Amino acid sequence: ADYASAATFDAAKYDDPNAVMPTTGANNGLKLADLTGVAYDDPKWEQLLDELTVNDLFSLTADGGYHTVGVESIGLSATEDCDGPTGVHSNYNPAAGPSYPGTVMLACTWNQPLAKARGEQIAKECAEINCTGWYAPAMNIHRSAFGGRNFEYYSECGVLSGLTAAAEVSGATENGLICYVKHFAFNDQDNYRQNNICTWLNEQSAREIYLKAV
Repeated sequence: ADYASAATFDAAKYDDPNAVMPTTGANNGLKLADLTGVAYDDPKWEQLLDELTVNDLFSLTADGGYHTVGVESIGLSATEDCDGPTGVHSNYNPAAGPSYPGTVMLACTWNQPLAKARGEQIAKECAEINCTGWYAPAMNIHRSAFGGRNFEYYSECGVLSGLTAAAEVSGATENGLICYVKHFAFNDQDNYRQNNICTWLNEQSAREIYLKAV
């Protein structure tokens, strides 16, 4: 078995001596609004990303918890994001929405229209407190009874989880909310999950259990 840990990971082993640094600070004359409705694999997205400076990239990634910093050069407005697969809340916004039954209860209904309706309602609540993004749904699988966040996850079935999440996201995004799908694979523990998570699985279980959900 292989054990991957941030404490023992040696990045130098994976460096590519032939790698080419990405273009930064280009002047391609694009703004984010220009790409409204443009397909995600359209080359214009690469041109827009090329306009970002190293400092822009650093700010977007290092200062990205529960909000998105604004980037004036591409017309990206600052936004505020909320947490809560079972109810809207934020570590930085005192406003919050009501709590919902555990997400597993939603999956137990096998009712995709109901899941979509919940996404629609979440979007309306976020709009009321000026939140643009929602850190949800949470997509991990009920593989272990020791999962500390199982109440936020849909099911032990990847297919049911994926279908239910797709319906909920559809309802939310159709009402203007950005969804950040999270915990979608291998997140079987909550203690030390960011530095020392230990999930035992092989490729077959990864593909047939967890990744079926996405």
